Amino acid sequence: MRTCPACGLLNAEEANFCSGCGFRLSGVMPPATSYPVPPVAEAAYPRYAGFWIRFVAAFIDGLVLSVIYLPVNFIFWAANENIYFWGTWDFSRGVSFGLLFLYNLIRMLIGWAYYTYLTGRYGATLGKRLLGLRVVGEDLQPVTFGTAAVREIPGKLISALFCMFGYIWAGFDGRKQAWHDKIARTLVIYG
Repeated sequence: MRTCPACGLLNAEEANFCSGCGFRLSGVMPPATSYPVPPVAEAAYPRYAGFWIRFVAAFIDGLVLSVIYLPVNFIFWAANENIYFWGTWDFSRGVSFGLLFLYNLIRMLIGWAYYTYLTGRYGATLGKRLLGLRVVGEDLQPVTFGTAAVREIPGKLISALFCMFGYIWAGFDGRKQAWHDKIARTLVIYG
């Protein structure tokens, strides 16, 4: 049935003109249903990201960080070849303990800055963004820089403390939270 846009009378689908007012119906599209269509409801619960997808995201982040670390690696390699700094780690090879400590400290600070900044600013690191994941609070709101710092620095240290068991925990938890997520009260979800 076609509704006449001029008078509102219902006409047969094959009619070219309205039987009540004579309005031309050919080329007039049938109207949408007269009853309101409810909007599609969003899922009541978010889709949590499990252990393996998070593992792949961490692998991608490791590749990104390895590129970021390249200049630091070259600087410290050159420094170790040319200067004596704070004693040696291995007397036969001349590896400097001081340089080794400073090298690892700088790499650790760069890694913390990478994870904390990207998680606080964008809700995800590059690896998570490539896989369509994001970090949110338990209230599903974006995380702050403070929450990101708690999650990434002390939280991940605790997760790694016992043979990485805190990370593995995400595979068994109902909401797929690792220990650092529980500490910072965050979730990793799709979207």
